[in-house]
Amino acid sequence: RVKMLDEKRDRQTMGDEFDPAAYSKRVFNMYGGEPANVRILADNSLAGVVIDRFGTDVTFLNHGEKFEFCAKVMVSPTFFSWVLGFGNKMKILSPEDVANKAASIAAEIVELYSILMPAQIGTYSVCFGKLMHHPDTRKLPFSYLIAYGDDMYLVPGRNLTTVGLYRDIRKWPKRDKRQNNGKSSIINFDWLSPYSVGGIVVAKRTLEALREVSGDVATYNFHDYVIKNSSLKKGIKYYDIALRIYMGAVMKRHRLERPASSVGTGKWSDLSGLLIPLSEEQRIVAAIKDGTINSIPAIREEFIRANDNYSEYRWAWSYRLICEYYGINEITEETAAKVHEDYVQARRAWITEIRKDALKEFELGDVEESVLNDFMAQLDQETEWENLKYDM
Repeated sequence: RVKMLDEKRDRQTMGDEFDPAAYSKRVFNMYGGEPANVRILADNSLAGVVIDRFGTDVTFLNHGEKFEFCAKVMVSPTFFSWVLGFGNKMKILSPEDVANKAASIAAEIVELYSILMPAQIGTYSVCFGKLMHHPDTRKLPFSYLIAYGDDMYLVPGRNLTTVGLYRDIRKWPKRDKRQNNGKSSIINFDWLSPYSVGGIVVAKRTLEALREVSGDVATYNFHDYVIKNSSLKKGIKYYDIALRIYMGAVMKRHRLERPASSVGTGKWSDLSGLLIPLSEEQRIVAAIKDGTINSIPAIREEFIRANDNYSEYRWAWSYRLICEYYGINEITEETAAKVHEDYVQARRAWITEIRKDALKEFELGDVEESVLNDFMAQLDQETEWENLKYDM
């Protein structure tokens, strides 16, 4: 039981002689270890922390946004916990054995939690084998990720030219058997859209930058994945083919006039099948937070409205893309003719690559000859779509 007393507590004060830095040093060194003079690089935001720990006698050497200092410490678990607790804002420079020990502890921590680190795979990509290193290939959509023993390979844009993709983009809409009044979820089946093509634009630039920085070498490294020289060149080619197909396809669906709105010109989101400008998504979220939108039906109405305006938003995004790609300020009849010409050439190149993939599948014994012939006949009919135009 706790009993309250009327007696006053006999309190002792620490007095002016108390030195926080000296006290911190004693706590810092109380768990033993070998003494060492360590050199540490720290973020400028930690200057006060270092002074609290070691006192004002520590000399700081300026390194711009960071500073370097030396201190005598007991190399102990307490010391390593203190350093590693600041994450990437503090680094032991020397002695080498102390720095290596810190790196070893950090590696053990990473290994302990690595199972929680996600793999971020790019849009429409395919994975083969036991992949390692928690890949982040969001900047390289439509790629193959292949595990070959302990080596991880990345083939950028490869899935753009496969039989599998060609069949998938045609069968997905056909498999949606929902009645119009029963479609609670809004799904946009455009495989080339501002969302996916935005990723393709980034992918092409990423590969071009990688080649520019590294030069013409046998292999390139991207997030611990190996990209062969030939794969990088083909990736740039495939991404460019997809860009020209998309721009030409959109041009066929719109009149040659400037977009009526700027909504859609920025980044896009894929909300479980609903393709929507990020600005519209953020507007809806803000309206939910401030109470303007306060019910599920109201949210659904916003989604329906965004989907109904998809064509308009897509044109706003595509108009800007076409102008940037061709280095123009306005799309004229002459530009439109050039875009269509490039579209036809790109589409034929795409079909040629898919033919190659189909023949490869046949040669491996994966399909019967009759199936191959039917598929090739289907590809022959693709030219019929080249000059069709849909005004919207």
